[in-house]
Amino acid sequence: MIGPAVFLLLVIVVGGAIFANVSAFNQIAALKRQLADVERERARDRELLEAVLLEDPGKVRRLVGTRPPAA
Repeated sequence: MIGPAVFLLLVIVVGGAIFANVSAFNQIAALKRQLADVERERARDRELLEAVLLEDPGKVRRLVGTRPPAA
């Protein structure tokens, strides 16, 4: 009688541990994606700052995504 109860408890504990690990790995993956996004944004910001400091209006427009004013 005690055997099945212990087995069931063990299954629940192991299932919870597996779920916790999967959840942790998903959180790590999400954080890695966020970090990659932030690094891409910082690289773009550095490139834009460099273009502004070098006074390169064509590169600034390309990076910002605006068209030159119509003449």
